[in-house]
Amino acid sequence: MKKYFFILVLLCPFLKAGCQSNNFLDTLTTDGAIKYYQSLLKRNNHSAFGNYGMASACFVKNNYEDAITYSRRNVRDSNEYQAECLIILASSLDRTNRPSDALRVFENAIKSYPTNYQLLYQYALCSYKNRKFWQAINLVKKVINLKPLFVPAHYLYGCCMFENNNDRNCAAAFLFGLLLDNDSLRAQQAIIFNKQYLLYKIENIEIPYFEKRKKILTIDHVLYFYFPEIFRTEILKSLDDENTYNDISNYLTSNQKSFPAEYNIFYKNLSDSGLNVLFSHYCSRMSLDATNKIWLKAHSKDLEQFAKFLDKYLPGK
Repeated sequence: MKKYFFILVLLCPFLKAGCQSNNFLDTLTTDGAIKYYQSLLKRNNHSAFGNYGMASACFVKNNYEDAITYSRRNVRDSNEYQAECLIILASSLDRTNRPSDALRVFENAIKSYPTNYQLLYQYALCSYKNRKFWQAINLVKKVINLKPLFVPAHYLYGCCMFENNNDRNCAAAFLFGLLLDNDSLRAQQAIIFNKQYLLYKIENIEIPYFEKRKKILTIDHVLYFYFPEIFRTEILKSLDDENTYNDISNYLTSNQKSFPAEYNIFYKNLSDSGLNVLFSHYCSRMSLDATNKIWLKAHSKDLEQFAKFLDKYLPGK
């Protein structure tokens, strides 16, 4: 079953699966959800589900002060929504320019929930925003060990390595994220990063500072700030040079012994299997490069072999 799943992903990267839910709450707008949770809290002001629901809905509406209020009600008492409310509380504090308070909440929260990967990831993102790079790196490593296929963690790992000390291994983290990522806009940003970085054109990468950094809500925002829109389109259209894919392949070969532990076994097996070039083309599948799309179509049989490789060697399978 796993084999057929990866063949589907490899050959149809733009296919998006959907599912129907009979859950009443899924049919509500955010405002409708707020009214629903308010009705629950009128009956029982201490309802853990009601307070969690209100905190979530307020957070989605960017009403962070109310999100803080409702999440704090659940944080005080042990309940099944406590971890989620800690994430909402800390993230809301960060988004209202209280980073020290946010980091303190995260720090205390992981003592109770050390294996909650979403909590660890949001803590890592908050640490990154506040330029605590080594703290973010240590946290994101834990996320990757818990959830190896969680795409944002690999991009965040790469951003931390790059911004901290221009660690060449950042490209390995980005490439691993691209292997897994089927979000076209985010993947295009990551493709541009790798092209510029591997060509030693890091002066084209605009690290967000000051007000831009405060506006970061997700890893997608980080990647967006790295490149202006006009420049981004120009780079994507220039990926039709075969040297781009050879650069990736050569990078994987020449840096194999220095990759972080999270990646070294995978990349070693990739190189030993002679799949570096195929991997390079596949990781660029979301680009605007028509030549690469033709190349991938022409190598569909090879992609099937690549799918088998991933079933065998991809971490977390």
